[in-house]
Amino acid sequence: MKKEIDARTLVLPAGVRIAVGDKGFRIGNEGDVVILGALEEALDEVTSSEGSITLHAKTAMTLDRIEAAHGTVELAGDLTVQTVHARTVVMVSGKLSAGAIVAEESIVLSGDVLAADVLATPRVDISEQVRGRATVIESLNELGPHRLKGGFRLEEYLELFPAGEQILERYPEVKDYLDQQASEGDATEAGTDTSLDSAGDIPELEPSSLETADHGDKDGEVLTLTDAVDTAGGKPHATTESLAEGAGDELYQRLSEAYLKVMGCYTDTPLPPPLKTLEGMLEARAFKKLKKRITSLWNELLQYHRREGLDVANTVTHNIQKMTQILQDRV
Repeated sequence: MKKEIDARTLVLPAGVRIAVGDKGFRIGNEGDVVILGALEEALDEVTSSEGSITLHAKTAMTLDRIEAAHGTVELAGDLTVQTVHARTVVMVSGKLSAGAIVAEESIVLSGDVLAADVLATPRVDISEQVRGRATVIESLNELGPHRLKGGFRLEEYLELFPAGEQILERYPEVKDYLDQQASEGDATEAGTDTSLDSAGDIPELEPSSLETADHGDKDGEVLTLTDAVDTAGGKPHATTESLAEGAGDELYQRLSEAYLKVMGCYTDTPLPPPLKTLEGMLEARAFKKLKKRITSLWNELLQYHRREGLDVANTVTHNIQKMTQILQDRV
């Protein structure tokens, strides 16, 4: 008689692969992988060749890769991942920092804070509660209202920032996905003439997202959110004139990366007024004004926390200090 397996039993079925790499454990399975508990050791890679992956982090986790090419990847908690690749990717809750998220069918974002270089998929659904940035969003559907900054189509991004070509070198999965989409598009065009509509007229083209978007959120080079901000010397200080000419793009990206980490600490509470003021100056590229005000805004934030009886997270303190140092070094 087959013994019923207790819910607390650790079962390693046939097909499981566990290895230890330089950055942590690498777990692979033919079927589903479900990780719900806190891990004491670093986890570098989770893959499923035929099933799906559920990863609900109880503590902050940093991974290189999560892949379920034929299934769904479901994510929750505080996660930093270089690459996520699946048929469908679902962000359930929490904070997700990712380099590239590539999904063959769809990406569903209903968490709190997202910071990503590239989203590549036929369909992206973004909840209005999600805040943060997705520098490039390559999808076929209309996104609708959302609060993510960025949102370039890749073609638009490369046209404005030719150095952004490195994004395809950094994330080969994105290039593979785009090549696959192009091949499928060529096959469709070979069998169907879509140049005319049913009335024989040339169809009206939809305006590009670049023409209809808020340009204030779209300046900057490739945002690599998994890299540390470098505030060391070696670059000249930005002047008022150079910033006015658009040379403050890199400065904006560095400050934005630190600010997103601060904002991620307030997913369960309203964003304090001093941080709203800081965000307004950052989005306006008022770097000199922000440099003069950031210390007083920090003091106002501390007073706000005391009035509300809230602790100040170490992440908030560290990243406000980082922003202050960046402004002192660059402005």
